Amino acid sequence: EVTDRVIKDLKLVGPGGYASLDKARVALDKKVDIHSLTGGIIEIEVRAHDGAQAEALTKAYVHAISDRIIALGSERVERKREIVMNRFKQAADRVSEAEAKLSDFRRRNNLASPEAELGSALSIRAGLEAQLQAKQVELQTLQQFQGPENPQLRSVQSEVASLRAQIARSAQPATGSGGPNVAGLSQVSGEYLDRFRDYRFAQALYEVYSRASEEVAVEMLAGDTASDVQ
Repeated sequence: EVTDRVIKDLKLVGPGGYASLDKARVALDKKVDIHSLTGGIIEIEVRAHDGAQAEALTKAYVHAISDRIIALGSERVERKREIVMNRFKQAADRVSEAEAKLSDFRRRNNLASPEAELGSALSIRAGLEAQLQAKQVELQTLQQFQGPENPQLRSVQSEVASLRAQIARSAQPATGSGGPNVAGLSQVSGEYLDRFRDYRFAQALYEVYSRASEEVAVEMLAGDTASDVQ
């Protein structure tokens, strides 16, 4: 596509040029070498007897490649935007539904707030487990669009590992000043904990996609400019 764009822009097929599109492609393949350098730099090297022609070819390839990168970037961001906005709406609905279920369960069983009823230790662990679930969802979303060396992806992977370690430390059965942990729960309290965890997960997931929607909006603006390609 890039080569055909160069041929079209420079009008290399026709009077004063090559007899056909295929012949123009073969000629450019011999004259032009495009390769990548360290740091994500693309180098375009053109060999020709005419210096002006070589420069014109190089500029044409630069413009064609830049436009193609912008187009590919826009397609990627648009796909990401569709996924994120759909998940964002689902996350908002999930928060409302989880909050309604939690409030209804409290009313039916005449329970205090989760922090007071379950104890601080259980509330903290439920929050950690909810954060872990949300981070895992965020990680899966990033893996669809980012390479393994992406700093944002590596940061989320580190956060997932940290949350798992914190949860593991809180998993030992015990009863402290904040109340019993999971091992000491009754059936009602256990269900209350599950509903509270679902609510906290819905909140954390909503925050993830709220941030993601802002990032996509910025990416869409940046992707329309040549500076993003540079």
